[in-house]
Amino acid sequence: MTTLDRLARPGIHETRILEQFGERALWRGRNPMFNHPLYLLAFVNRSGSNLLAEYLRTAPPFAGFHEHLNHDTVARLAVQLGATSFPDYLRLLGETFGSPGRIFGYKASWDQAAMLFRFGIHRMYRGVRVIHILRNDTLGQAISFHIAAATRQWTSAQEATVSTNVTFHGPGISELIDSIHFGNQAIEELAHLFNTPRLRLLYEELVNDPKAVITRIGRFSGHDLSTWKPVQPSIRRQASELNDDLRAAYRAYAVKVFDGA
Repeated sequence: MTTLDRLARPGIHETRILEQFGERALWRGRNPMFNHPLYLLAFVNRSGSNLLAEYLRTAPPFAGFHEHLNHDTVARLAVQLGATSFPDYLRLLGETFGSPGRIFGYKASWDQAAMLFRFGIHRMYRGVRVIHILRNDTLGQAISFHIAAATRQWTSAQEATVSTNVTFHGPGISELIDSIHFGNQAIEELAHLFNTPRLRLLYEELVNDPKAVITRIGRFSGHDLSTWKPVQPSIRRQASELNDDLRAAYRAYAVKVFDGA
C-alpha cells in the first residue's frame, strides 16, 4: 500500500469524530472564518513535539498546540464547550483557551492532518502552515516510543502506570522505525498534495539551540521572533541507561537479521 493509499483511509480520530458529528464535522462555508493561516505542529510520536509546543506557547503570536484533535478529547470538550459542529469546536477552542491577538495552533499526527483537509477545515483559514518536527535518530525515537508504550509515561510530567520491566522486542522496534519513517513521509506528501508550506525542524537542533529554531519559525510565519528567549521547559529528557541497553540489543538483533541468522 502506498503512502497516498494510506492517507486516503480515515484514521481512528477521523472515524470517531465523524461518528460524533456526522456531516457537521465538515466546513461548508464559502469564506474563511479566520484571517490567518491554520498552523499545524505535525509530528510522529516521540519526536519532541511536546517540547516545541511548550516553546511555541511562549512565543507571540502563538497559543494552543495541544492535542485537541484526539477523538476522546474532542468528544469531551465539545460537550463542555457546547460545540454544535467540529468547525464550531475549533472556533470555541481558540476563544476559550487562546489569548487575544494570538494564533491558536494544533498538534497533528499525519492522520489528523489528513482529517482536517478531508473535512475542509483548511478552508476556514487563510492558508495552512505546517511546522514539521522530526528526529535524526529514528532508532532512538523508536526505543523511546517502545519504553513509553510499555510504561504509559509519555512525558516526564507523568508517572509510570505500568511497573513491569521493559523487555526488548526486536521485531516490534523494527516496526516502530518503519512507522516513524512512514509518518514523516505522509506529512511531507500531504503538504505537497495541498501545496502547503512546510518547515522541517529537527529535535536535535531544538535541544541544542531553541532560540535559533523559534527564530526560524518566526521567519516562516512572517513574525520577528528574534528577541524571544527560551524559558525552562516543564518537561525534561527521559532517556536513561535503559535506552542505551535497548539500542545495543537492537543493533545486535538487526545485524543477525541482516546476516540471515
